Amino acid sequence: MQFKKDKYYGEIWLPEQESQKQFCTLEVIENDFFLHTVLSPNDLISCKVDIIYGVFNDLGCLTFVNCNIIRNETGVIDYKIYSPDYVFVSANHLINPKGIRLKSIEVENNTISDLIRTFHTINPLKDKVEIASILVKKTVISNDLTLSLHKNYGIETNNFGTNILNHGILIVDFNSEKTLLESIEIYKQFQKFCIVFFSGIEKFTYFKSICLECGEKYNIIFNDNLAFKHHQAIFNDFSFKNFDNFPEVIANWYNNEDAKYCFDIIIENYLSKKVSNARRFTNSMSSFEAFYKLFSKEKKHEKLDKRIFEYKDIFYLMDSSISNIADFGRKMIRIRDYYVHSNREQKMEFTSFDLLYYSLLFDFVVIRELSIVLGFNEVYIKKIENAGSSVFKHQMPNNRFLNENIIID
Repeated sequence: MQFKKDKYYGEIWLPEQESQKQFCTLEVIENDFFLHTVLSPNDLISCKVDIIYGVFNDLGCLTFVNCNIIRNETGVIDYKIYSPDYVFVSANHLINPKGIRLKSIEVENNTISDLIRTFHTINPLKDKVEIASILVKKTVISNDLTLSLHKNYGIETNNFGTNILNHGILIVDFNSEKTLLESIEIYKQFQKFCIVFFSGIEKFTYFKSICLECGEKYNIIFNDNLAFKHHQAIFNDFSFKNFDNFPEVIANWYNNEDAKYCFDIIIENYLSKKVSNARRFTNSMSSFEAFYKLFSKEKKHEKLDKRIFEYKDIFYLMDSSISNIADFGRKMIRIRDYYVHSNREQKMEFTSFDLLYYSLLFDFVVIRELSIVLGFNEVYIKKIENAGSSVFKHQMPNNRFLNENIIID
């Protein structure tokens, strides 16, 4: 949901206390909401209010949920600032969040527009007549879940001319009603797909659902902690062309719980700038071992070096500088034992940059193998291989040079 102002003004009240409305200034900072008011909770020592209702100019009816008191001043008046975890915005009526159920969600996101560009699509303008929305892909994930990608077109006129705008929209329909948290989790699975195979995913422009009582749409706003404000995806400048088997791939992504488990471990490495290279390495090692136990054809090797040797062709493919896979496997055991099992007696020489290198290598090997499980065809598998190997052929030498430190004891 787009907010044209930084501040809005209105009245708020607690449930079943509408007669005790208080003035409120609603401050919006990058989709974070802050309620400036003198409204106090019934329990004066409480640091949180479950639900606050409100009506604001230019916005309509708002419901704030899990409102944490982040500032409390007492004096002539009691002044408070609330920060809610969830906000429901409706033009028609207040939304009761308790026990709320959803039958569908609609999400607009710029990253979805980038994804749609990889498909074959029809010309959106026919005989120079604007088409408001077209269905690009529709995929039945399961008996209870259907995913559709739409492209909406609009016209923007300014002092420089007229532009045709396009917006990527994801619509997910449920056969059975879902809770809000279940619906958000389904969207997060789509975000994770974009994190792995595209350039991350931006914060949604809006997240909507349809009221089961009146049939009108309303907005839901929450902390989108998987959205990237910067380019921090696994592959750099990597995209699919004519991604026509997307329905098969995305269905497998949602339905294969074992693959999702392995990917979740990898994705953790890319959700924070502050994760240490040692933590990245242990995460990547955990993902590789989980992948081996769940997907290896042989599944007979207990030792890590033997498991690495089983996939030696993929390791060589990703990094041609590996000269001896047996030595490489034994070295990985020593490093893993150093961090996981606290085996600090053995002397080893490796840098933090080396740990980053090993982490990326294991990530790419697992992603390449799991991409086959998801149903990517040979053309896309080759692209994934090239994208991974290019990191070690081109980017890694340059980054190693840039990380050199002339300050030596």
